[in-house]
Amino acid sequence: MNILLTSAGRRVELTREFGEALRLLELPGRVHVADASPLSAAAYAAHVRHTLPGVLTPEYPESLAALCRRERVDLVVPLIDTELPVLAQCRELVEATGAKLLLPGASTVAIGADKRQFAAFVLQHGLDTPTVLDPDKVLSDNGPWPVFLKPARGSASIGARVVDGPEELRFYLARIREPVLLEFLDGEEFTVDVLCSDRGEPLCIVPRLRIEVRAGEVSKGRTVREPRLIEVSRRLVDALPDASGVLTLQCIRTRAGRLAFIELNARFGGGYPLSYAAGADYPRALLELQTGASPNVVRERLAGWRSGLIMLRYDAAVFVADAQL
Repeated sequence: MNILLTSAGRRVELTREFGEALRLLELPGRVHVADASPLSAAAYAAHVRHTLPGVLTPEYPESLAALCRRERVDLVVPLIDTELPVLAQCRELVEATGAKLLLPGASTVAIGADKRQFAAFVLQHGLDTPTVLDPDKVLSDNGPWPVFLKPARGSASIGARVVDGPEELRFYLARIREPVLLEFLDGEEFTVDVLCSDRGEPLCIVPRLRIEVRAGEVSKGRTVREPRLIEVSRRLVDALPDASGVLTLQCIRTRAGRLAFIELNARFGGGYPLSYAAGADYPRALLELQTGASPNVVRERLAGWRSGLIMLRYDAAVFVADAQL
């Protein structure tokens, strides 16, 4: 069972978790990491490391497929947003090598890739999301302030910000590509880690309260077994046209009790190691499903994940002698 994590960057914990899954299941195989940078920290936590062209270059799909054939890869796990639409388009090329691509269908990937499309989808299915605002109307009416601005196809909170007035809004509208202006909701923010079967059935749903965020990634968080949040997350996933694998939802709970979804990422979230530590071992579950385990068996094993577990992240380092730059 050979696993390939692509664009792994700093995802050291997740790389090790896949290695531990191989060990626990006594499966022969190796964890491979591929990245455009030879200085990916995760690559040095893998059994084998590879350098591939950048995900947006024309040669990337063929280079990835060649790597999968050469290393007899069984499961490809993409880890950055910019790669997902590329892989959705070249799924047949990758899976013709015999590897399974851990990625929902193209329709679900497209919904998650565009914040405007995601907001429309959520409303269409009777769920809540911040209202999309017309910037011209907000400026002409002088409010309401504050508002929230972000790129339609952004990632890792880059370019996302609270805007407090008209001059600030004009400044950032001119500097953000495909800006989306949203109603500002003040409240607690949650990330929800979802594991789905190949048929799109949610097998495990773990909400995490985002206590503190640094550079777009949670640095302090707590697992929360919140029935209402789990239920609306299940409804959203059930509505997706071709869900499968791992999905990451983001949701705000306002002081008035609104549960408003703000984002969908069709990949492992950066804070997933908290859910893993709480007992939601998705790497092991994915390998079990890959080797023929019943989804019901996997669901029952994951159901006992621990609520109230807190993660406090800190900086660590990987030291490499004579790395090839």
